[in-house]
Formats: sequence, structure tokens, C-alpha cells
Amino acid sequence: RHKAICVETVESVVRDPTLRRELEKKGAIIMAYPVKKCYCVNCAVFMGIVKIGGYAERHRKFGEQRVQI
Repeated sequence: RHKAICVETVESVVRDPTLRRELEKKGAIIMAYPVKKCYCVNCAVFMGIVKIGGYAERHRKFGEQRVQI
């Protein structure tokens, strides 16, 4: 039941955005690489990556999911 929440972002080698813009204006090619970070559900909720569902969604009865007409 416990699932990890994975977030993939693209990070640059140059951390400072103003320095990066200056270097790109001069014609430099700055590499970026993907970074995949996995968080436990508790940490992801605490950091605001995912939101917890509403009361009705969390306390839904098992049989109510299948009723579709």
C-alpha cells in the first residue's frame, strides 16, 4: 500500500540563473540533466508535491466505486 512519489526535474550545471543567462548571451552551451527524486508519501504531502484527497474520497465505501449507469 505504501508507494513512493517520484518527481523528475531538469537541473542545470550552473545553479545561479543570472550567471546562466549571461553565459548563454555570450554563446556558451550549458548542459542540463534530468534528476529523479523519490519521496515517501508522508514527505511528499509535507513538501506540497501531492495533496491529500477530500474526506469523501478517502472514506468512500468499496461498493460505491463500481456503481456506474
